[in-house]
Amino acid sequence: MTVTDARRSETPIIAEPARHERVWTYALFLPCAVLYSVVGYLLASTYNLIDGDGPSRVANAGYTIFSRDPHLGAIGFVWNPLPSVVEIPLLLLTPVWPEMKTLGLAGVVQSAVFMALAVVAVRRIALDRNVPRVWRWLAVATFALNPMIIEYGATGLSEAAFIFFVVVAVRRLLLWMTTHDVLDLAWAGFAIGLSYLVRYDALSVAAAAVVGVFLVTWLRYRGTAGNKGALGTALHDGVIVGLPAAAAFVVWAVAGWVLTGEAISQITSPYGNSSQVAVAAVNQGGSGVDLAAAGGEILARIFGMQPLLLVVLAIAAVVAQRQRRLDSFVPTALFGAVIIFQAAAQITGTTFGWFRFYIFVIPLVVITILTWWSPVTVSARGASGWARHLPGVAMLAVAVTSIPVTWISMLNPAVGNQSVQFGLRSIVSPSTHPMDQEYYFQLFQDDRAIAEWLDRQNLPEGSVLSDSFQSWGIWLSSNRPDQFVITSDFDFFEVLNDPAVSGIRYILVSDPVADGGMDAINTRYPTLWGDGAGISTREMSVVGPGGMIRWRIYSVNAAGG
Repeated sequence: MTVTDARRSETPIIAEPARHERVWTYALFLPCAVLYSVVGYLLASTYNLIDGDGPSRVANAGYTIFSRDPHLGAIGFVWNPLPSVVEIPLLLLTPVWPEMKTLGLAGVVQSAVFMALAVVAVRRIALDRNVPRVWRWLAVATFALNPMIIEYGATGLSEAAFIFFVVVAVRRLLLWMTTHDVLDLAWAGFAIGLSYLVRYDALSVAAAAVVGVFLVTWLRYRGTAGNKGALGTALHDGVIVGLPAAAAFVVWAVAGWVLTGEAISQITSPYGNSSQVAVAAVNQGGSGVDLAAAGGEILARIFGMQPLLLVVLAIAAVVAQRQRRLDSFVPTALFGAVIIFQAAAQITGTTFGWFRFYIFVIPLVVITILTWWSPVTVSARGASGWARHLPGVAMLAVAVTSIPVTWISMLNPAVGNQSVQFGLRSIVSPSTHPMDQEYYFQLFQDDRAIAEWLDRQNLPEGSVLSDSFQSWGIWLSSNRPDQFVITSDFDFFEVLNDPAVSGIRYILVSDPVADGGMDAINTRYPTLWGDGAGISTREMSVVGPGGMIRWRIYSVNAAGG
């Protein structure tokens, strides 16, 4: 019997959920999307609690349609493009809803939609596993209502899209573990490929998927096809699941190299993550990574979202051994790959140790428990009493621990270490943390003030020179974005080299000490911040939320003056 025949004879059929179940699945999306969108809108518009990574990607989307030199390449190559691409059509609503651009609400909608889709995908996994209705909805609620899931479904960052695509990949690989259907493998690979267009750390997911699929296929067929045949089939399956991510990596790298001269801008660009971490370390007076402290922070953030993680993983190993099924290792491998990647990056000092970087521990635990229920096709094997009740008890335990523990962790500044989480403390306890005394409620107010001042000058197109990596908040807040010459404009460096001849009236420059080398204007004119570099005269200085001068505006001297 050939390997193909073996596959066909062993392939069970997963029962499709009933029509009314599909309706419930689709109906789940809308309230979740609305919940996350409303939370995001209230945080941004009422409290001015904004995580800059969200609206900065909205700005990347906006450059492609509203800038002085609109083109698709203006989306930039430092950050992966998919969230910004999704936001482009949303920004077309700006004429009727200006806050889509000025408050970055296009990002809020983007993350809300993707996180709601992730909730739907979790429920589809529960349906695939034939999970009883009560436990199914408990699993959905445990995921969807986790405070970190709500926050990152609401704040416009890339976590929501990343989670969605990896959950889809996990679902398809779980189906493949039962059906052996190559289409499930292909869909998993496609989802992982799309996840790379959201975040670079998706490469860790791709690597885990390729290795896992290779090993599972080899173990599955070595007895029937022989070692050589099993290795060939395993290689075939590994290529199927890994090829989309490899293609996404190559296409994005080539596009970046052609347009910017850098294939992996996040690593090599002065605007990239590595540069940002290095500048932050210098500004904070850091002398290296304290391994013990970093390890403690990582554990606090992981267990600060899922305190029962080790218990769940231990039970998963026992369940896998007793059921002789490897399903539980699928979510562990894919979600765990991201967690391990982030932990390694934090320990080596190559990334910031944000709490959100470990958010994948939430779906890891929830979906791992879902795998303890047998899928429809194998439910007839029966199960002992403990096996029938264990998954539900575990899910209930996770629900009653993870949600309150996550909330407490978010309010602990040693764990929840970003501006929105700091702000939540003031919302919960305004007497202890008065809003008017906390800097994070004042973020981007200086950007808006500068934008309003420039708009009042009624400047012609291309009159203000700025490095948009730093000034994206000003660009977003302006009602006249075409007045700016920004980094993505094809003639930016030509204008930078001779601002007066190019018709520049004002130059926006950020603090070179705070920003390090991440500003093309400071790089070209090292003394501009202090004395105008002989080409301009200081018009004003603008103080930022921390009480330090964050921006200076220089008026350009006349050519030849």
